Amino acid sequence: MATVVVSVDCAAANQGRCYTPELVRVAEEFHVPMTWLITVSANDPMSNVMLYHAEYLHRIPSWHEIGLRVHFQSNGSPITDERERGMLIQEGKDLLKQCHVKP
Repeated sequence: MATVVVSVDCAAANQGRCYTPELVRVAEEFHVPMTWLITVSANDPMSNVMLYHAEYLHRIPSWHEIGLRVHFQSNGSPITDERERGMLIQEGKDLLKQCHVKP
């Protein structure tokens, strides 16, 4: 039997649509392990973290992984400075820790 692992990029707060409830249902029904990557962006770093913390994290099965996905763009242009990128990664880690998630 093949092993299937699915990575889900959690960016619903910035996209205006979210399929998390359906993905959780499918994962439980077919026992598919998923890695949920909560997106943090420079434009609005807290929106996705707060959305997933309030609405979805308690519905995600405990045997799934949760991680951090960093979107390195600010106002449509890429963030190239290493120090700024590092600060955004640290901010994302801190936000997830506030929600009791260890990235």
